[in-house]
Amino acid sequence: MLQICVADIQGAFDLCSRSLHRTKISSIEQQHWGSVFYLWGPSGELLHITELGS
Repeated sequence: MLQICVADIQGAFDLCSRSLHRTKISSIEQQHWGSVFYLWGPSGELLHITELGS
């Protein structure tokens, strides 16, 4: 798993949702520390996309 921190979770989600190379994407979840969604790639890699809260 690889964690990627972004400044705009909705923008990252929109971009990843349009990708032809994804196999699965979760919805955005609110956590006590920020927002997150998960993206699985074509070779089974898991990306943990995070926007940290302030």
